[in-house]
Amino acid sequence: MKGVQITLALTFFLIAISLFVPIIMHFYVNQIPTGKATVQGGVSLTVVAPCGDGTCESSESCTSCVADCGACAAAGGGGGGGGGRMPVVHLLNFKIDNTYSFFAFEGDKVKVVFVDATSYDFDITWASIAYLSLKLNDVEYRIANNEIGYFDFDNDGKNDLSVLYIGKTMEVVWTVLEKGVEPTGQIAPIFSKEKAKLAVGSDVEIFGKTISLIPILIVFVAILIVFMMLHNTKLKKIEGHQKKKLNKIYNDYSKKKKTIEVKIKVKDKLNKQKNALERAYKSGYVKKEAYSKGKKRIDDLMKKI
Repeated sequence: MKGVQITLALTFFLIAISLFVPIIMHFYVNQIPTGKATVQGGVSLTVVAPCGDGTCESSESCTSCVADCGACAAAGGGGGGGGGRMPVVHLLNFKIDNTYSFFAFEGDKVKVVFVDATSYDFDITWASIAYLSLKLNDVEYRIANNEIGYFDFDNDGKNDLSVLYIGKTMEVVWTVLEKGVEPTGQIAPIFSKEKAKLAVGSDVEIFGKTISLIPILIVFVAILIVFMMLHNTKLKKIEGHQKKKLNKIYNDYSKKKKTIEVKIKVKDKLNKQKNALERAYKSGYVKKEAYSKGKKRIDDLMKKI
């Protein structure tokens, strides 16, 4: 009974390792978020707006609406990702959608609308893999890669807006947390940050290919269970197997010349059989009576060598 308990404990331990190791690997492989881990709901990349209203919306560009965004600049030197591109104004109307996502470029502006005729105007002053810098009312707010910035505009202790920055792709995701927020004049918003929380899923991306962990875990656990069952069966039948093994060892020995080298090899094999029998007995798979018989059988053969 003791051996069965040890085997069960070992089996559960191996299963636990097989479950947690892939999860830990998954966490470290996917350190850079995709935006799906934090953003809930649909992501709207554009807002349909009429061309010619005087504002370069996020759905407009220098190629689609010259009247609002101006003519496209000629190709030239970069600097913060803005070379060859005219700055645009991204309109985030949270009366329409809860989440907006776009790629950040230095010089762009972001107009955040919560209620009618009121808005907060951000300037993107820097965008790189390392961090995003936003300016609101001459105050700079820096959000590092894989960080979420929170803005509490009315200083009521509740965050009104979250900004997730994905430095790998320079994508910024804006999500409303409290609607109907009124501008508070000269009062600066309360700003806080935290690392983006990554949801541990059942898929992992390795070398550009998405692999599901579930089938791998099932196969691995099944192999462990089969291995343990075979091992236990072998231990339980060790007395019968050993009797056949001892007979074979002695028959082979009787056909050879009785040199010292041959005797040493045979005794070494018999000692290995004795050690295996002792391990099975201590693990509880062999009863004391069977152990005594097997040990005596081996000792008797030793005397004949």
